[in-house]
Amino acid sequence: WDRFVDRFGIEPSGVREYYSSTEGTITLVNVRGKPHAVGYLPPWASLVYRVPIIEVVDQNDDSGGRILGSSGGMLQPRRRGSDHLCIECTTGRVGEMLGPIDPSDPAAQFEGYAGNESATNSKIIHSVFRNGDTWFRSGDFLRRDANGFYFFCDRAGDTFRWRGENVATAEVEQTALRCPIVADCVCYGVATPHNDGKAGMLAVVFSSGTCGVEAAVSKLHDALAKDLPSYAVPTFL
Repeated sequence: WDRFVDRFGIEPSGVREYYSSTEGTITLVNVRGKPHAVGYLPPWASLVYRVPIIEVVDQNDDSGGRILGSSGGMLQPRRRGSDHLCIECTTGRVGEMLGPIDPSDPAAQFEGYAGNESATNSKIIHSVFRNGDTWFRSGDFLRRDANGFYFFCDRAGDTFRWRGENVATAEVEQTALRCPIVADCVCYGVATPHNDGKAGMLAVVFSSGTCGVEAAVSKLHDALAKDLPSYAVPTFL
């Protein structure tokens, strides 16, 4: 963000970053040019358009329910023991952003994924703030500051965000596995200093009989660069 405005000599107040998705029910716009923010809702706006951020936990974590702010694990909403409703994040805390679902409102209708009931159901959560209410799970981790600005932090599940794009780990792995010299691999995102999002890391087991690691790495890089968009090519191997 900073390098972009410096490179092109743009005043930060002139940038209008936004957050939205094709199937989702959330649209946010940073109308005030706040650096790094993807959206803005003044506190009073929640009375008519609420975009909450809830606490989530990793069910595979054995530390007593670690609140996540990064990808990994089976993420489920943290619920209160008294009424089993969700817990909204406090100011500055990272959690999963939700969008309203309201069949009577065209802007808040979630039609789901054609022919994939399982995927559709995975994006819907019930009884969040009151029994029976329904919300859309964005799968994105954000935080909100005291002034109402939203900041993107990470993407849940088998994707990570790099250079402003969502990278699908399965796509990277499938592309690598098409290369004859790769026996097995796994792709994941790793944090790097002074960069937003996560850089791609590809852990590889080369096929037996592969000659020369340097030659194999070069061949694999060429194959990935040929079939993947530039932002999805792993930075580390």
